[in-house]
Amino acid sequence: MVSMSRIVRRRGRRRVVRRSSRLSPAMDGYVPLQAAEIVSKLNFTPRWFIDCGPGDGREFDVFKERWPDLYVIGIEPSISAFTSLQSRFPGILLNVAVSGREGRVRLLNPTSSLNASIIRSPDDYSGADGCQCVTLQTLDRIYGPNDAEYRRIENAFVWADIEGSELAMLDGAKEMIKNRQIRGFNLEVHDGENEQRTDTVMTGYGFSKIMSYQRNGFHHDNLYLDMR
Repeated sequence: MVSMSRIVRRRGRRRVVRRSSRLSPAMDGYVPLQAAEIVSKLNFTPRWFIDCGPGDGREFDVFKERWPDLYVIGIEPSISAFTSLQSRFPGILLNVAVSGREGRVRLLNPTSSLNASIIRSPDDYSGADGCQCVTLQTLDRIYGPNDAEYRRIENAFVWADIEGSELAMLDGAKEMIKNRQIRGFNLEVHDGENEQRTDTVMTGYGFSKIMSYQRNGFHHDNLYLDMR
């Protein structure tokens, strides 16, 4: 369970067609364009938006514009990104890292960029400059019935850009996926084995890959929707 002192508060199966959308990283607005296209492809109306690694937050802006009553949770381990988001975040912002287990980890170079933090084991980079020890949490345990802020999460969409920890994050969201509390994911994947493993996991959960968004030559984002 996340300590509430670390939280900032603001208040029928269908045919699937997979296509690829190439979004140039040179375009300053490529994340909003991607988010807008995702919004147009959803097969459900999201009630919650869970942003794992929001960085500068352009994706949740698009979702909130489309659904103003959307509940938003941001999970941002980088203290620099967390601090920059506090004044304008439209929901609950957590300064934790999300993964498949609970504990503590070191975050490498958390102040170097808003979107370049990397989760490492406690023994890695122990002497490196810019390291920060952060709480590691699973999506299944982000909320619980004893929390004063507890609401049942349902019809959630998860946007995850967490530097290679996406599969671990999925492992820590098994109950929410099983209970159909999460209905869609936008996941950063790397070409090759990482994408094959991600596709296998998502297919096992009953999700289909709807679209791919090319960011550069070695990694991209995939949209997966619950088709159960």
